[in-house]
Amino acid sequence: MAVSSAFARGLLRHVYSTVTHGATLLDKLNSLNNEAVHALESGKVLQQTTGNGRSVTFQVNANEGVTPTEMAEVYSRLLDLYDDAVAAGNATDATRYAYMMARLKPIRSYQNDFSNLIR
Repeated sequence: MAVSSAFARGLLRHVYSTVTHGATLLDKLNSLNNEAVHALESGKVLQQTTGNGRSVTFQVNANEGVTPTEMAEVYSRLLDLYDDAVAAGNATDATRYAYMMARLKPIRSYQNDFSNLIR
């Protein structure tokens, strides 16, 4: 997934802040996930095409370079984290949100280890 943990954390913060009275974090995540998937179904995945002097580009969040597919993936990732939070015994949206934020950590570094490859 090309969406960073920092983007996912910011998105989760925004989603959590927009949950209205009577709704739940799960309701909001499901609604946004459905919208993201619907954008894919409606053909809005096109990134760019040019011909006969015309150009067309579709993108969800142009400033971040996030595609509709990546938005669907990040909402799916957040829903998986929500399920994990529920399974871990978190009973309120506040504790579920805290659980989810604690697990959305940025990757600081990585290294390749090919020492166990069979020749």
